[in-house]
Amino acid sequence: MKESIDKLFDYNLCLETRTITFFSEISEESAESFIKALHILDNYKTGTVTVKLSSDGGCVISGFAMYDAIRAMKNHVRGIVYGECSSMGTVVLQAFDERCLMPNSFLMIHSGSQTISGHPKSNKNWLSFYEDLDRRCNEIYLEKINHRQKEKKKKQLKLEELEKMLDFDTILLPKKVVQLGLADNIQEGVY
Repeated sequence: MKESIDKLFDYNLCLETRTITFFSEISEESAESFIKALHILDNYKTGTVTVKLSSDGGCVISGFAMYDAIRAMKNHVRGIVYGECSSMGTVVLQAFDERCLMPNSFLMIHSGSQTISGHPKSNKNWLSFYEDLDRRCNEIYLEKINHRQKEKKKKQLKLEELEKMLDFDTILLPKKVVQLGLADNIQEGVY
């Protein structure tokens, strides 16, 4: 029994509350553990799965693996940001059915950065690939922002306006995040 509980802790998983805790940089290894935990909870009973999230971002490819895994869930998935949610972590946040922030959390959005090395011809291919991923991140943000703008009967944000916001690190406190449409609500008293 203790071995089984230890294994659940390895995946930052609580079966009883259907909760995953992800306080990590997004990497191939952390995404793998996260996706395994999602799979376990999606196939263990039914009901809302809660993900407690704090991340300074990380690998865009692993982040999109997490994003796709959340979107593929059969159960409702609620994400709650504790502390920092930055860079690729903010894109992962957009995958949840319900996006919540704790009162003292924040988001940091920006255009991603990449390090490419190797042969110049390969570098061109990788650069094109990362430009496509950056565009996909922007599309995800824009969809959520403009959905909120439509609800409030306000002017739609243009891609160029969003890209200008993303030129440098843009730090957003919870109230602004919800107003912008990158989260649904601010939680009070939720552990």
